[in-house]
Amino acid sequence: MNNKHRIQSWGTAPIFTFTELKPESFFVDPVPQALTLTSIVIGACVTAMALSLVIKIKEKYGTLDADKVRRLNG
Repeated sequence: MNNKHRIQSWGTAPIFTFTELKPESFFVDPVPQALTLTSIVIGACVTAMALSLVIKIKEKYGTLDADKVRRLNG
């Protein structure tokens, strides 16, 4: 049998019943980690979007000075 298609049968899913749980059992809740990672990704995307807007304003008007940009003098 090819090694790429071999299924390892020694792993089990981390599913516990109430009888298996004890007060000394230790778990790591993945939700805070997932929310932290999500907020980092959202922050990076917002920064990239703001930077792209700044680049487009600079390309179109040749300056980033709000007083010199015609449409912002309004």
